[in-house]
Amino acid sequence: MASHISAYGSATLQYNGMQTALMAQMAIGSTAVSESYMARFTSVTPGSSSAQTLEGLWWARDPGIDGFIALSNTAVQARSVTLQALTAAGQVQPAQSFTLPPHTSQLIDLISLLGRQPNAGDAGGLRIQFTGLLGEVNVTGGLENRQEGYSAMIPFWQAPMAGMSTSSTPATIAHPGIMVGAADPMMGFPAGTRFTPYLALRNLTANAEQVNVTLYTEQGTALSTPVQSLQPFESRQVDVNSVLKQVGLNGFNGSLTLTVSHSGGVSDVMSAAGSVDAKGTYVFEVDGRAAEQRLSKQSPYWSVKSGNGTMISLWNPSGNPEDVMVTLKYTGGSGVYHFHVHLAPYATANVDVKELIANQSADAVGNVLPLSVQEGSFVFQSAMGVNAPLSLNVNVGIFNAVKGTCYYGTVECDGYYSYLLVEPSTFSLPVGGGPEELTAYGQYSDGTTPEVTAS
Repeated sequence: MASHISAYGSATLQYNGMQTALMAQMAIGSTAVSESYMARFTSVTPGSSSAQTLEGLWWARDPGIDGFIALSNTAVQARSVTLQALTAAGQVQPAQSFTLPPHTSQLIDLISLLGRQPNAGDAGGLRIQFTGLLGEVNVTGGLENRQEGYSAMIPFWQAPMAGMSTSSTPATIAHPGIMVGAADPMMGFPAGTRFTPYLALRNLTANAEQVNVTLYTEQGTALSTPVQSLQPFESRQVDVNSVLKQVGLNGFNGSLTLTVSHSGGVSDVMSAAGSVDAKGTYVFEVDGRAAEQRLSKQSPYWSVKSGNGTMISLWNPSGNPEDVMVTLKYTGGSGVYHFHVHLAPYATANVDVKELIANQSADAVGNVLPLSVQEGSFVFQSAMGVNAPLSLNVNVGIFNAVKGTCYYGTVECDGYYSYLLVEPSTFSLPVGGGPEELTAYGQYSDGTTPEVTAS
């Protein structure tokens, strides 16, 4: 690509097989200015063309923040796109509209869209609308301050669907493994590096939202913080330093799991959280995901190559203990390594992959992580089996303390990809008669066909 004349563009991966057979992410970085971003590969959702709305959240750490929004049209037809900025109070700013020809990309400067340079502490929204299939217009955004080497992803979510029923159980988004205070010496950061958490919120609904922010220690102790009252469509930055003082964690060194809970749908309130050092050079973003019981999860990449390090944070969002089996797969499929993690209720475990390799401990079947292994992927599952229910939130952070690059790894939820059969296929039960035992077979994300029996 050295002779390619384009300064930006898009990439497409095509393959034959199950829809769940491939995971991918793209890292974009510059060691010269210590910036790094992560772009997801997303699929196009089949169906009929309809109006699509994507909502974003931006925030300004300091007065020197700039940013970008990148739009790529994956369709074979042109797509008309409307892009709007929203103020902290949710007021919609003048729209920019343009046409994206097939398979083309466009880069928009955040400052030109906002119409001003943000002040430190500002926050606001972004809204992207088009007509087509979900995923046909792929969106990536980033915040940056090149003088500091600061960079962070702008999250984009699908807008909440109108008329979705509310649940009696609060919806919770979890950000596990947020670093606070002095950096762990094992991670290789310069002496004196300290991390401060950050949190930005945006209400995506026309209703006021009462948002509860809770901090969990690694041992599972919950620390409730003052309620954040968000007006309709409001965006704000939360002063996490003040919050830490209010809950008695002033001077704390370690890691915390941060949760954002509210009534309504899980996508009604956006959150962006992580940690940043005083200079803004190192930004550890912690992607937010729903705290709920699901099945296994996967992440496509870890690295200890060329000075990289990889940290994983595992949080148990339930009131029951969980036993988690983590599998490291090596590049090229050359081997696997399993290790068991026991999580008390609401507890967090942090694992350094470089340290795991250095330990040279054998797993339950005798596998040892070779010292030569530098890259691979993760599977996170219940110790009872890959398709057993599991309450677990995961964060994967890949960083380089020398180059000043940090980005999070995508984490995808596994599940049943297709229905195969139920035995017996037909049956009848007399009124008042006994139960019938059924056996169901479905194809799981990893290609296996586990059996489930029920009466």
